[in-house]
Amino acid sequence: EGNLWERKNGQRSWGNVSEHCLVEVARVNVLSDLLDFSEETSVDIMYAAALHDFSKRKEKELPTPPDGIAWEQYDREISEWSREKILENGFDENVAELSSSVGHESLVKTEKLLKIPPEKIGENDLAYLAMHYIDNYTHGSDWVTPANDVENEIDVRTRKDRENPKLQRLLKEGREKLGGRDYTDVMRDTGHQIERILAVFIKEKKGLDIDPLNIPEYIDGEIRKRIEAEH
Repeated sequence: EGNLWERKNGQRSWGNVSEHCLVEVARVNVLSDLLDFSEETSVDIMYAAALHDFSKRKEKELPTPPDGIAWEQYDREISEWSREKILENGFDENVAELSSSVGHESLVKTEKLLKIPPEKIGENDLAYLAMHYIDNYTHGSDWVTPANDVENEIDVRTRKDRENPKLQRLLKEGREKLGGRDYTDVMRDTGHQIERILAVFIKEKKGLDIDPLNIPEYIDGEIRKRIEAEH
């Protein structure tokens, strides 16, 4: 549906998108285990990770001004289209909802979910936050950069977005929807809020005491172990 498999001279010019999605599949798989998600939720969130950027080519090829795509244009031509295609192809509503938990448009719902006391967060809502979190810090298909005492990959990723000239229109229009705040600041703040909640659940479910800032590194460490175990 997203025309990501097209080859030119034997090369897939959009292969980096599917690689990025597959990295997120691996990361949500590990996180699902850490959070003791049911098999159904674990499968749904992995499908969501695989599908979350299938519309990237369509997004990049849309005619837009130099400062990038408008918020409403993104909502209409990317988000709505993506949800329709996911449902048309046989995935259920939960997969469609989880796949929409990423990026700037998900911030309003994410902030609402973060107002729920952790002990009252249901598995579907926690999966939404988990998917949002994984995409929040995943850059391309690279391993994460180790955190320091005050920052991790979330801060690196949101700084890059803030400085990206192609995202300036989203920044400007997003202030109207987010109480005058830049969406990159909200992404950073919600990302760190989510990882603090995840750390509590991980300790409760698995007895692991992980510094919230180190969760991305821990997840990648588990992926490395699984890769090594296969070889």
